[in-house]
Amino acid sequence: MDIPIISIRVLWAGLITLVLAGVMGGWETTAASSTNISHSEYLEGVAWREAGLREAEATVDAAKEALTETETSLAVNQADLDAAMESFTAAELTGDRDALDAAWLAVRYSLDQWTVLNANHGDRLAEYNEAVDLWQKRSIWLAQFENDFEAQTNPFAVRDAIALCGTGYCSPSYFLEHERFTVFQPHVLEMVGAHHAYAKGLTGKGVRIAIEDDAVNFTLPEFAGRISFDGANLAYPVYDGDEFPSDAWYCELTGQQCQLWTYSSDYADLMTLTVRWAIAQYGWPAAEEQWFIRNDYHEQGSLESILGLRWREIPHATGSDSHGTRVASVAAGRDFGVAPGATIVPIFKDFDPRRQSDQRELESTLLRIIKDLPEHERRVVDTLYARDVESSYMRYDVINRSFGIGVFDPAAISAVLEDETQWWGEGFRQILPETWRAFMQTRTHPDDRTVVVYAAGNDTEKFGALGADLPYYERHVRGHHLSVMAVDHDGRHASYSNFCGPLPYDWDTDRWGRHFCLAAPGTVNAAAGAGPGYIFHETEGTSFAAPVVTGAVALLMEHFRGQLGNTEIVKRVVNTANNEGRYAQIEIYGAGLLDLKAALQPVGGLYTGTPSLDAATTSTVAEVPRAMGSFARRLSAQGVEVASLDSMGAPFWASPEQFVHTIHERSAIPAFAEPEWTPHLGFTPGVVAGPGGHGLRMLAGDNRIGVERAPREGFRWGMFGDAASWMDGRPSGAFGDRVRFMTGWIGRSARIELDGNWRLDAQATVGLGRVFYRSGAMLDIDTHLLSAWDVGVERGQRGSGTWSRLSLSQPLRAESGKGTLTYLSGLEDGAPVYASATVPLAPRGRELELTLTHEVPIGSGRWVVEMAHSWNAAHEPGQTQARVGAAYRVSW
Repeated sequence: MDIPIISIRVLWAGLITLVLAGVMGGWETTAASSTNISHSEYLEGVAWREAGLREAEATVDAAKEALTETETSLAVNQADLDAAMESFTAAELTGDRDALDAAWLAVRYSLDQWTVLNANHGDRLAEYNEAVDLWQKRSIWLAQFENDFEAQTNPFAVRDAIALCGTGYCSPSYFLEHERFTVFQPHVLEMVGAHHAYAKGLTGKGVRIAIEDDAVNFTLPEFAGRISFDGANLAYPVYDGDEFPSDAWYCELTGQQCQLWTYSSDYADLMTLTVRWAIAQYGWPAAEEQWFIRNDYHEQGSLESILGLRWREIPHATGSDSHGTRVASVAAGRDFGVAPGATIVPIFKDFDPRRQSDQRELESTLLRIIKDLPEHERRVVDTLYARDVESSYMRYDVINRSFGIGVFDPAAISAVLEDETQWWGEGFRQILPETWRAFMQTRTHPDDRTVVVYAAGNDTEKFGALGADLPYYERHVRGHHLSVMAVDHDGRHASYSNFCGPLPYDWDTDRWGRHFCLAAPGTVNAAAGAGPGYIFHETEGTSFAAPVVTGAVALLMEHFRGQLGNTEIVKRVVNTANNEGRYAQIEIYGAGLLDLKAALQPVGGLYTGTPSLDAATTSTVAEVPRAMGSFARRLSAQGVEVASLDSMGAPFWASPEQFVHTIHERSAIPAFAEPEWTPHLGFTPGVVAGPGGHGLRMLAGDNRIGVERAPREGFRWGMFGDAASWMDGRPSGAFGDRVRFMTGWIGRSARIELDGNWRLDAQATVGLGRVFYRSGAMLDIDTHLLSAWDVGVERGQRGSGTWSRLSLSQPLRAESGKGTLTYLSGLEDGAPVYASATVPLAPRGRELELTLTHEVPIGSGRWVVEMAHSWNAAHEPGQTQARVGAAYRVSW
């Protein structure tokens, strides 16, 4: 048959609807039985919250009473204070000193009382606000239960509701860590370690989860604000050609208990928009109703009509047993979901066996037509199909498929694997090779492949159903397809669940991880479509173990910021699963039990650095002198985060403050004054100086050498080199194993004799410093200007007899220059990405230190005591620091 190119759109509509939407013969859901929570149980939950609300109301009343008492006392005190002030003013005008003293005592007493009462009032006010906040939270939680109860009979009463913690009246972290763990999902979340993800603030936000299942009631508050219709399919295909009758044909003929809508457009997404419009206008169809929509863009009698591609049925989604709604709520529901912040994309699927059989027959017909096309036309069709399949996968990060083909006989498996109507089949590959590759995602970079999560099935077989077991047979899906078997609350194999099964002989553990299958809890609480059974209590099946893993994948995708490839996420999920004890039975539990705690932690050691120098993260530290202030904090203020890679190549981020440390500590033990020694204000730390006076003296220390001219008064200068540190700061790891520092300085000293006992001593110094890190290290420092000054008064003879000094000084501070941090920022396409950040060396503040030193001879030695207080300590605004120290030295 010669089909014109214009019919390509028809062929695509049929194939993608039949294959991508998963309408394939023999497929069935893999949920086991479930039990609805009773009406009385639901009311008990409401009563429990009402009791909590009454308790909160009583707390508010008590706090309000206490607050009123303090307000009354404060008002009385204010009146007394006002009267005392008036008496003080009057006595001041009369000039009566005795009266003025009495009035002043009354004012001081009233002020003291006001201080105490005002502090007490502040405490009572805080308690009252806390009580009100608790009452608001409990009031909202009660309203939530009442709204949910109303939604059982009218889902649109709360259709625009959002997660209550988004209102600002309660803490999202409290909700995640307490309410969800104790009320909604008390066993599942803790078993898989979800609380470790929530403690990091993870919810799966920004990750797109496709729920390919029967109808998901997306109007529930469980999903409010997190539904995406980009790539959604909200209606089942109904094959209603002109040559045979169908439900849609009968509906159109009789008009009984059905609704019909038509539209005419070539716009692909208009079908979903039309369904959304119908649901918004009329709600969902009742159990006995059938609603259909038809695209009249192509006329009757066309190939579209013959193949029955025009009609779609809007399914029931508000019944008490909506499998898709339950699955979606476990994956990403607000109350029940593992990833309560993820975006949900509903893809509705028809599990009716009769219609699946009809669809399978029509699918075979469509593929035969394509097979008979001339080769060049078939290639055009294949290219267009492949492009659209790839576009569809790009709209999801994870697809949850809680269904499968329950075939376990080798002959049946072989037949399914060869079937040309299955997207993975060899027959399909022969007809549409490019489309087959698109479904396999072989033309997509591994980092960008959509992760597919299948339920293993509920047949208690020794391996999973298809396509859960597809990675065993088809290597092209390995690395991005996961299978999930179920365990009970005790963590043991659930009696209904299929095993994970063995690995194929050609499985590459280094490439794909320990297994393509793992275990997760299969007994869960879940949200239903609507009706009296809004909450399912302990529904079970591998259908619900799969979305637990799907939600976990979403949390990991958020945690690694999209920088860890999707196939690497899958590998991490299986390689960090708990495979100890019973979970070491690989043919039962596969890779083991899902363990989010392990998946969120580094595997092996962490490494970081630059393109030319990397090292273990734990050993990568650079010590920066106090003169630079909080250098790392200024980097953090620019949004810098330093990444490290674990042994699996996953990035973990930390603040620069973990890597760059300011030398904040200053010794509390004072130094002894020397008769001929002049301090040089920190430019030459840790050195031994030769004789002073007005000539030159040598400076020497561990890997340090220099020269200076430092007279007691007048012009001073010096030069100094340190081959082992930067003012006592040393690097390690990716900062290099050495640093050198050179400086030169000039200054001026002056002394003024005030009288026979007191002297004024002042000095100021500026210097030029240069730091040399190892080539390729993480840190580079410009040449920079340094300054220090000191003004003090002295009494006594320095170094002999009794000597005292009171001084105000500015410790050494950087005044110019910049520092550049080169660091690993993350991954791009699986490869490390490096960045640089530059900040001024000059701190934000300027430290001032007031110091009192007293030195006195005692016995055969000398005793020195020093007290100091710093404002803007370490040159950081608002910080203060105090130190007190003493020392005793004996000479013989």
